[in-house]
Amino acid sequence: MTQESTVSPTVPGLVRIDFEESPEDMIPTNPGTTTTTPDGRTRVSGMVMEGRHESNIPHLVGTERLQGGTDFGPDGPGTMWLWWTIETRDAPDASGRPNGGGWEGVWFGDLTDFGANGTGRGFGLGTGIYEGGRYFSEGTFVDGRGTATGYILLPA
Repeated sequence: MTQESTVSPTVPGLVRIDFEESPEDMIPTNPGTTTTTPDGRTRVSGMVMEGRHESNIPHLVGTERLQGGTDFGPDGPGTMWLWWTIETRDAPDASGRPNGGGWEGVWFGDLTDFGANGTGRGFGLGTGIYEGGRYFSEGTFVDGRGTATGYILLPA
């Protein structure tokens, strides 16, 4: 996908940049607490993962941290929700030092096979030099690996 910059027709004064992204090498730093309900649902809460976040635009390349949980029925399909942050490594702050920006938001989706496959959506807001920015994505998980496409809106 080629990086595209256009003035957003939906939000005056914001520039839209399309992207592709994928979290890489996500390592669980806390597997969370797993419980099973009397009706056979499996729930995980307090899960934390960290890893690299890769994208075709520098605005989204950096370190990602995910915190969230899941709720699966006895036959496997279920839901997942995450709070996420991305600390960018290529974005300079006002003094020219790296990591002057980032993103934080939420992700939610429908998963099958206890998390190996599914779809989801993410929404977020910019921090630091991306303050006032907005993030939107749609993604898929296949065999536990996620990829997404979407766009960010940045002040013009």
